[in-house]
Amino acid sequence: MQLSSNELRARLESIGLGEELGRRFKQLSGGQQQRLALFIASIHEPLLLLLDEPTAGLDPQSRRQLWNRIESLRSEGRSILLTTHSMDEAQAVCDRVAIMDHGVLVALSTPSGLIEKYKDDAEVIKVAHGAVTLEDVFIGLTGSGSHD
Repeated sequence: MQLSSNELRARLESIGLGEELGRRFKQLSGGQQQRLALFIASIHEPLLLLLDEPTAGLDPQSRRQLWNRIESLRSEGRSILLTTHSMDEAQAVCDRVAIMDHGVLVALSTPSGLIEKYKDDAEVIKVAHGAVTLEDVFIGLTGSGSHD
C-alpha cells in the first residue's frame, strides 16, 4: 500500500503527530516516539499486531493515548498480542490475560475472570491491599520476589 503525502499527513494528524512532520525520530518525545512506532507497525493493516511493553516509560497522558489507539485498532478487527508488566494496562486494554511465570503458563482468562477465580486464594489474599486486583492475582500466583 502506498500513501499519498496528503493521506500520510492526515493519518499522522489523526494520532497527534501532524505538527511533527519534518522532525527526526530522536527529536520526538517518548510518547510521540511510541505513537509513531505503533503507526509504522500498523500502517500496512496487519491482522495481528505484536506489541512488547508499548507504554513502558510513558507519562499517564501518553499511556492513555496509546491505549486509545490500541482500542481503535481492535475496533477495526485487528488482533493484538501485548506483553506488559503493568496489570493496570492489562486490565484496561486486554480481552484475555495470560499470566506467565518463568516461561510457564500459570493462568488464562479475562481480567475479571482471573480476579473472580483467584479472589479467595490464600496467596492472593495475603498480598492484596483491600479489594483483590489483577496485580494481586499476578503476584499471588507468581510470588512476590523479583523475576528479572
